[in-house]
Amino acid sequence: MGRRRFSGEWAGVAVGLIAETYGGLSGKIKADFGTGSARYISFLDVLENVRIPRRRFDRVRIARSESQHRVRTGDVLFNGTSETPEDLAMGAVVAVDADDLYLNSFCFGLRIHDRGQCDPLFLAYLSRGEPGRTATYALAQGATRYNLSKRRFLAWELALPSLTEQRAIAAVLSDVDALIGSLEALIAKKRAIKRAAMQQLLTGRTRLPGFEGEWGTGRLGELAKLASGGTPSTSVAAYWSGGIPWITGADISGQSVAKIRRHITKEAVEGSATSIVARGDLLIVSRTGVGKLAIAPCDIAISQDFTGVVPNRDKLGSRFLFRYLDFRQHVLANQNQGTSIKGITRDALAAVLVPFPPLSEQHAIAAVLTDMDDEIAALERRLDKTRSIKQGMMQQLLTGAVRLPIPDDGLEGESA
Repeated sequence: MGRRRFSGEWAGVAVGLIAETYGGLSGKIKADFGTGSARYISFLDVLENVRIPRRRFDRVRIARSESQHRVRTGDVLFNGTSETPEDLAMGAVVAVDADDLYLNSFCFGLRIHDRGQCDPLFLAYLSRGEPGRTATYALAQGATRYNLSKRRFLAWELALPSLTEQRAIAAVLSDVDALIGSLEALIAKKRAIKRAAMQQLLTGRTRLPGFEGEWGTGRLGELAKLASGGTPSTSVAAYWSGGIPWITGADISGQSVAKIRRHITKEAVEGSATSIVARGDLLIVSRTGVGKLAIAPCDIAISQDFTGVVPNRDKLGSRFLFRYLDFRQHVLANQNQGTSIKGITRDALAAVLVPFPPLSEQHAIAAVLTDMDDEIAALERRLDKTRSIKQGMMQQLLTGAVRLPIPDDGLEGESA
């Protein structure tokens, strides 16, 4: 027989019956910020966190004669303005020591007087879940910038389960947030390790086991053939009904070809400036998004946004070159020239200096960095899945569609 779960109807109560609002900093000028002994919670601190994190808050000068509202531990803070109604009034509970702590002027605070009826952390989650998003969307006022009337906000009727169930829901969601936070921190650590590895391996400062000897150096135009792109005439419909993939710079996302949306014929290739870059060779976006890189996933025709790079395979591997140019993005950015359409000229790209070890070491370096990328990508997929699971949990738990098991210590007055 399964454990008992929470049951019973959720009670409706207006926010204004259990809490009161207060405003953020007022009357401040630019010179007041970045100095003084007081601290303030920023707009982004509120918007991006369900719990205000423990950190070094920015300083603000508050004179003794000023009448400003201090933040207290347990207050729930909300952003009172937003560019979209969907992001308005996202709650964040103050879980830090709030001594001499104030609130940004674009936010407002909510102080709950009846903690026996509403848990602050539960309310913060409720505001970010479907109930809160639905309610505040309806309360949003404005056209290009949305604001929230505190009077109307206080009239918002909350649907609240028992305090014990509120705390149980908040604890479950907090556990998921902790997992998300640990994954984010691990991904950041893995990325930092990768950056350090690139710094060492792609400059020859650190050699992989079994490799030694001097690196060579050459200009890209000496080490590879550079292929220009182009667009077949759009007035010849027959050109666009073939089987050869054709891409523009907009089709590159991250470090890969995200989507192939157009296909052309052999006649289109012969009748235009486009070139076909072979699978495994390098694609460099040389205009309209300068510096994006990708390895061609198949034999592919390119628009004028690209320069295709076909390395001399006796000296240079595409994947090593991809890694080196990704590491040296500023080398490409510094070549960005032009007025109305900026880009890297063919001559400037050909002049880029590339250091390189023997091919076997190039392949080994590229393999190490690819493994690191694969590990990071796997963690990012896990993070995305965990975030998706959390959204589903909020949808179910914050509306009462799914009820949690009653804790082992029991609940007086709860029925099975």
